[in-house]
Amino acid sequence: MEHHFIIITPEVTLLDKRMVRLKERLEKKHRTTLIPVTERNLDGFENPVFLLPFSISPQALSSFIAILPEKAVCFGGGLDEESSRLAVKKGVRHINLLSDENFCQENARLTAEAALGILISSTETSLYGMRCAIFGYGRIGSRLATMLLSHGASIKVFTSSKSELDALSTRGIPCAHLWQRQDIDSFKCIVNTVPLHHVIPRDTLSRLDSRTLILDLASGSNNVDWAGVKLLGLNGEHATSLPGRFSPMSAAAVIERTVMKYLE
Repeated sequence: MEHHFIIITPEVTLLDKRMVRLKERLEKKHRTTLIPVTERNLDGFENPVFLLPFSISPQALSSFIAILPEKAVCFGGGLDEESSRLAVKKGVRHINLLSDENFCQENARLTAEAALGILISSTETSLYGMRCAIFGYGRIGSRLATMLLSHGASIKVFTSSKSELDALSTRGIPCAHLWQRQDIDSFKCIVNTVPLHHVIPRDTLSRLDSRTLILDLASGSNNVDWAGVKLLGLNGEHATSLPGRFSPMSAAAVIERTVMKYLE
């Protein structure tokens, strides 16, 4: 069956170019159309497959799901409760790319690579010899740790997971429980991958040098006490959608491979 790919762009594209690059890849072999999420006329598409953006508000997402054709096929991130209810009601087949382990692993690699670029540009310092604390040792944290070590950085991983602490100890990587931060003031940068409210609270921030970089890669907007960052005059960034910002061609290729796997 020949599919017509309908790529949906978010309300604000910002620096995320992966959906544009995805269109360029798909249209070499398939009918492909790029439309904004605010579009309300979805008639006239034969065998459509809708590709939803990852950065989309719940309101825009539910509004778009509501106008999808009956039994439509769409790919994207997770659905909120209202969008999920609408999808079930209309018989929409929604594939959550973020539940695909291969997709998540490749996305984590691209995110970790991009984080290295931010660490260099924001600190104006070589990775070699850089003291870096990593909070969390999941998909992104583990890849980032490996990459930093390969570039000669000096790292320490903080995690609350016993299995992760055991794995780190086995590998000979310095580590500590997530809340054992006696030496936190010795790091040039702190990279967070843990989606937890104020996992970097003001108490931690107050002990940091003003030149320390706080880089939050985790989902959620309150992992870091950003008011404290501003008050203390620290350097921090909540860096989201990094694959789309730094390597959109590669990110688009990952999306394409994953989508085609489900459609075969």
